[in-house]
Amino acid sequence: MKSAQAELAMNELAERIAAERKKAGYSLEGLSHLTGLSISTLSEIENKKSNPTMLSILKISYALELKLSGVFKSIEETQAL
Repeated sequence: MKSAQAELAMNELAERIAAERKKAGYSLEGLSHLTGLSISTLSEIENKKSNPTMLSILKISYALELKLSGVFKSIEETQAL
């Protein structure tokens, strides 16, 4: 994966996390309680100021009841366009 593609994928991941959080009706504080991640960490991820670790992605996915494979598949599909 080229560097620009990787950057786009991370941006899409951040946008997906924010959209799924809002769709589930959670505030940053609410998601923070569910994941154990700080509000500032979640905010930085959603605002594309920080790249999440795999552990953070797992915690967020489980908290939002998202299949991890689905999270990455949607990113791969957009990258293929």
